[in-house]
Amino acid sequence: MATELDDCGQPIEAGYNWARRCDSRTDELIGICRGILADGALVLEEARFLADWLRRNAPVRSSPLGRELEPALNRALLDNVLTAEKEEELVTLVLRLCGGTPRTTDDASLSTSLPLDSPVPDVGFRGHTFCLTGKFQYGPRTVCERALVELGGIALPRPTEETSYLVIGEIGSRDWAHSAMGRKIERAIALRDAGATIRVVSEGTWVDAIRRLEQSCDVAERRRNCAIAGLAKEVRALGIHHVGTRVAHVLASHFGSLDAMAAATVEELSSVHEIGDVIAESVHDFFGNPAGRTTVEELKAVGVDPKMEKPAAAAAGAGTLPLSGQTVVVTGTLTQFDRTEIEQLILKLGGKAAGSVSKKTSFVVAGENAGSKLAKAKELGVAVLTEDEFKKKIGV
Repeated sequence: MATELDDCGQPIEAGYNWARRCDSRTDELIGICRGILADGALVLEEARFLADWLRRNAPVRSSPLGRELEPALNRALLDNVLTAEKEEELVTLVLRLCGGTPRTTDDASLSTSLPLDSPVPDVGFRGHTFCLTGKFQYGPRTVCERALVELGGIALPRPTEETSYLVIGEIGSRDWAHSAMGRKIERAIALRDAGATIRVVSEGTWVDAIRRLEQSCDVAERRRNCAIAGLAKEVRALGIHHVGTRVAHVLASHFGSLDAMAAATVEELSSVHEIGDVIAESVHDFFGNPAGRTTVEELKAVGVDPKMEKPAAAAAGAGTLPLSGQTVVVTGTLTQFDRTEIEQLILKLGGKAAGSVSKKTSFVVAGENAGSKLAKAKELGVAVLTEDEFKKKIGV
């Protein structure tokens, strides 16, 4: 749909104008910084100029670049003296944010460094949500999304509070600050700064995780994961109140078909991990409503009725397995397991590897530097195990 313009040819929507001004002025600031650092130095007058420019350009102050550069300039200019130490710190920061000093024509496209998580986090797939941005060496976007779906991941079109990973493609990623993919990166940074557990990783990190998991994920499991994704897509498209991409995937994984979902009671729905009473009531009301039943029947009439087989563990009587019926959350940096390896192990032992902690979580396996999930577990009184305690529990 075309953007509506005013009499002066400007977009009427204020947010659109603001975003466009931010983009153009960010490019302008990058150009100014590179010009200032052309001689490899930054003097007091230049630092004052940059600080004054940022004060006069509010859109850039709220960007990732502005949020780092402005406070650094303010600290350096606090006593109105730019010492050699302060100059070195500012030059290092500006070079990192705006790219190295161009020395040849080939170097002229150097740009801002990527805001990747450090240390590099483990990448898990089953039940985790991914937003892809940029161009990927791995292949076209459809190929990339298919790869993560086959391993149990969920593809999202844009970063949200429920996004587990933002993956940045390798091709052209150096110029992210002045490209369309920069908007997704900025959104992810804002969510991360606000306390969301979203992790920003490179395509290389993501591909390494895929390669490791491909060795242990057989064809039958990949087919089942694709079936889950297909059913989840249909559940999401039904427009059930409170059911977004993540919840639709949880319901699809647990019930396996629209008929099973429709036949479930409120109690059965609410007993599913991550499905609370409000969502359970909403889903039950939809399938109990004549309009909801009609919609499902119309989908079946045109051949849209995705189903999936239960995993082998469930079909073979998972009640005899060590983690039968238990929901496990893994958090932190593990030293004895790879993230994807431990999630596959939980599944094979009859358990469910969940992405968030709730009152229905059986226990949490916590590695080093565990954050909000560990805090949530302690708040809810959920048992927390170390890796050694987990191994003892499963008899390894």
